Amino acid sequence: MRANAYNCRRLRAALAVVVLFSAVIASPVGALAKGTASHEPAMHLPQRTPEIANVVDAVCNEILKGNLETARELILRSKPAGNAAIEQLNTLVDEYAAIKARRQTHQDDAYRTNVEALEKLDIEGLPDGADNIAKVFSILAEALEGIDGERRQALLEHRIVKQAVDSARTMAAQLESEGKWLKAYRVCYRTLADIYQDDEAYSNHAELLLKKAEIMVSLEDSSCETCQERYEGVEKQSLVDAVNILDSHYVSLVNYRRMATKGLARCILLGELTANSNFSKRHGLTDSHLTAWSNELRTIAGETDRSPGNIDKDAFIAVFEEVLATSKNSNGRTGFPQELLIAHFAEAALTALDPHTDIYWPSRVKDLQKAIKKQFSGIGITFLHEAGQTKVKSVLPGTPAHQSGLEAGDIIREVDGVQTQDASSDCVVAGITGPEGTRVTLTLRRPGDNDVHEITIKRARIVVPTIHGWQRNGPDRWSYMIDERNKIGYVRISSFASNTAEDFENAIDQLNKNDAKGMVLDLRSNGGGLLNSAVEIADRLIKKGLIVRIQPRFSAATYMAAHKDETDSQLKVAVLINDYTASASEIMAGALQDPKHDRATLVGQRSYGKGSVQSITNLPGNQAQLKYTMAYYHLPSGQRVGGKNAEGGKTPSGIRPDVSVRLRQDERRRISEIQTANESFVKTDPSGSSTGTTHYSSQQTIDADPQLAVALLVLKSQMIQSGPMPSLD
Repeated sequence: MRANAYNCRRLRAALAVVVLFSAVIASPVGALAKGTASHEPAMHLPQRTPEIANVVDAVCNEILKGNLETARELILRSKPAGNAAIEQLNTLVDEYAAIKARRQTHQDDAYRTNVEALEKLDIEGLPDGADNIAKVFSILAEALEGIDGERRQALLEHRIVKQAVDSARTMAAQLESEGKWLKAYRVCYRTLADIYQDDEAYSNHAELLLKKAEIMVSLEDSSCETCQERYEGVEKQSLVDAVNILDSHYVSLVNYRRMATKGLARCILLGELTANSNFSKRHGLTDSHLTAWSNELRTIAGETDRSPGNIDKDAFIAVFEEVLATSKNSNGRTGFPQELLIAHFAEAALTALDPHTDIYWPSRVKDLQKAIKKQFSGIGITFLHEAGQTKVKSVLPGTPAHQSGLEAGDIIREVDGVQTQDASSDCVVAGITGPEGTRVTLTLRRPGDNDVHEITIKRARIVVPTIHGWQRNGPDRWSYMIDERNKIGYVRISSFASNTAEDFENAIDQLNKNDAKGMVLDLRSNGGGLLNSAVEIADRLIKKGLIVRIQPRFSAATYMAAHKDETDSQLKVAVLINDYTASASEIMAGALQDPKHDRATLVGQRSYGKGSVQSITNLPGNQAQLKYTMAYYHLPSGQRVGGKNAEGGKTPSGIRPDVSVRLRQDERRRISEIQTANESFVKTDPSGSSTGTTHYSSQQTIDADPQLAVALLVLKSQMIQSGPMPSLD
């Protein structure tokens, strides 16, 4: 019966819309949380008088809004001697206050420690190299977390900090003169853009450096593909077809002038960067040729700027064709490769619309499909690729990697004999993945072991799980009940794929079998995925009514609603969100929070704010695909989730949590470490001893995660508001 209800909902949710992710840093908000209270077996509370019931409701409502000081004042004013419900609420508010105080103390201690570290550097010497600059910037970033006003300004004015900034800018200028764009970004401008967020000069220059590095990488062969292979199948007609689709179906009127300007600017930059490079030598492009070409492009750009009003689709295509014509053989020039020029002009032009509209050329289509389906053929690992090392982050249970004995922490030095040190992440992925049934040989070193080992693994179809409990207890089993005594479950959704709704059904069934009264739904760092999947899950938690309205530019809106069947309306829900919660996950969180449903309390940080819908369509003629923004999301009460256009902007967007809890970077790192360990499969040998990664207890998991701890306290306050609760210790 459950499966039938699930299938019915799938049939009703006919619209398949793909939404993908990106990220932005949320503004600082008040911090709370750590720990949770334990309870004794259930007891009946004394009869509540109307006066007591009103106080309980008022206190709980303030807690659910994050107004803890107001809740405390209400409790102190009521003074209902011996009333268990209010005493329990008072205990919860005390826990909030204690958590806040502990976190503030930790932050103050960290600030003093970091200031002392800066003073020590000041005594020992000035930052005169990349390592010393990085050390100063690392200390500064830690010290600045969560502080503002005079203390922040004093840190930025510290002599050693100012010297580090000057040294970094001098070093970056030297690196840029050598064409080392990425290193200049890493040494200097990445950190300066983060520290001085109000200074657009830093952020703009950081963006330019990354763009230059990206362009130069695109022109060179890598260990997994040549430049020619990368742009194989790129055709002029693909952009023409894409523009025709956008003209009719893009979410708003297309600004073709801005698109032309962006495309021309990219091509001019291409000419500047390729002068006197290995690329120009390979293609017979002399500096004089490139200078003449760039001048022609600047002439076209000037004419475009001077044209009155907005240019139309045909005028944009005319500019595109003129750019291509300038690169062809003329005046003895060999010409810039057409496929590469088409790709760069097209990709840059589309950035003028929004961050999510893009062309996927044939070589990239497979990567897009893997991202959507969360399925691919490989060995079943995730890895980190940084500082020249490829380190296994996690091993999915039941996969070929798990069966081979590969472990988290292993350093992969070679893939089929090709070193990973100088390879990109994409190349490492391309080497490890491959057709099902084929084999890949990894050369690796285990931490604490100087010996190098080889493991040959047979690739298989990998399905990445998107539904997680707080701890894995078997290859395909999760522990969902994080607070057994209070009957509170925990479910994390990492993204929305085709099988996510069905897996969520199974998780809810397990919670119901354990008589769960509440659930923490963790949507942190969930970048989205299939909207249908998110709507089906929201349907399980909302009785009926609108979940989301999808509004295109011209056509009628699409309404996706919840239905009465198989609704877990009795389960109290707290949803965790952060600044990486985006797209479909924001829709789900926003619908549950919306006043029309008032179904869940949101805890954490403001979400990313991707309030648009993307559709993917095949472009005629070849295997290229266009991903474009075709509609905006509207929540049940009518408001848009938010959104960021090509112009950027600092207006806050996204879903605002009811209870704000902003994490520090050290807290984020610790949560990630515990989550990775708990989601690894711990094997047990015949003697009963566990091998592999060590799991953390539920209390250790809660203690390390202030947002989770606050969500649990919020759910307990709702349970107290509803009626009898077990007594607090």
